[in-house]
Amino acid sequence: MDILSLYTQELQAFVQDHLWDDPAHLLLKYAGRSHLDIKVAAAQIAARQKSANKLPEWSKNPSIIFPPSLSLEQCSSQATALYKAQLTHGQSFADLTGGFGVDTFYIGQHFKSIVYVEKQNDLFHLASHNLKFLLPNQDIRLVNGDGIAYINKSDQRFDLVYVDPARRGEGNQKLFELSLSEPDVVKHWGLLCNNANMVMIKASPMLDIHAAVRQLKGLSSIHVVAHKQEVKELLLIKDSRIKRTDPEIVVVELSRDNVSLFTFRLLDEKESKPTTGPLERFLIIPHPGIIKSGGFNTFGKRYELLKAHANTQIYTSHKFPSSKIPGKVLEVISEIKLDRKHIRREFPDGLVNVIAKNHPLKAEACKKKFKLKDGGDDYLVLVTDSENRGRALKCQVAKQD
Repeated sequence: MDILSLYTQELQAFVQDHLWDDPAHLLLKYAGRSHLDIKVAAAQIAARQKSANKLPEWSKNPSIIFPPSLSLEQCSSQATALYKAQLTHGQSFADLTGGFGVDTFYIGQHFKSIVYVEKQNDLFHLASHNLKFLLPNQDIRLVNGDGIAYINKSDQRFDLVYVDPARRGEGNQKLFELSLSEPDVVKHWGLLCNNANMVMIKASPMLDIHAAVRQLKGLSSIHVVAHKQEVKELLLIKDSRIKRTDPEIVVVELSRDNVSLFTFRLLDEKESKPTTGPLERFLIIPHPGIIKSGGFNTFGKRYELLKAHANTQIYTSHKFPSSKIPGKVLEVISEIKLDRKHIRREFPDGLVNVIAKNHPLKAEACKKKFKLKDGGDDYLVLVTDSENRGRALKCQVAKQD
């Protein structure tokens, strides 16, 4: 049955009255005792609870209707959508994979006219309801159909065409390669570029950046978007106004007011050589976004750091590095042996944050072997040094002298 017809003002009021109640408990309590569709109400309550952090603005809006959990899981967060929105503006914008409409809403506020395209009927009608309510004064066209087919027939050249390909295969298998996603942006890259001044593709954080550069010719920039130290998505952008054969890589951390942590060019990275050296007083572990970006040599060169090993993404220095360095700075307290006696003596409560980089013993295996749990102020860093020796170092977060 159509959720829009079920989501009456009375059901909406019920949802608001029970926003923080246990949905499973509500199903038991009201089963057969209410004329409202309690399953729909419980699902809406559960969705709002799950999206409280991901979509705080929408989760507080009583008029918005939420989709099934999978669509909610796959949609952009408010933070990432706002970041995408600040990258572009203009007259016309087409979202060819509209989905729940989060990106359409936030990006669309920077454009005079919007085209939202979604081929799933239920999701289309749900998002249409929400977008009409959220953007009442916006020139928006809502299209229930295939985004590639729409752009292929359109005679309009948009300022921005945005695509967030579906990354789920058969059996709900997660995919990350561009050519395996739907739509196949590699196959249709020429079509997209011919119909837009700017093309923006949202990609999986698992995507190989070098593969993307090879497959999508003329990319002007790639944004590695992280939130709270976790890479959430990659943005692949081609701006026809920028003629560039070597895309700029931008690493941004959204939990710090959209701070751009690190930028570099792939050619500069390729031409830089890693400089290794013995482990010094301080160890520097780059932000996860920098590790994803692959700018390892550039990072070491820019901050005058030595790599612990050519294949180890841990850096070292005899002096405290810049306080603005995008990464965790640890001070080496001592070197320890990886046996139960020494581990128990150094970490008697079993609490220690384990980090393993290019070491035979992985972090999870180490915690299991020595019955350790993440926590406390101490770090156990397992690393291979420049002489190919496995090292175990007790560290703490460094404080500038």
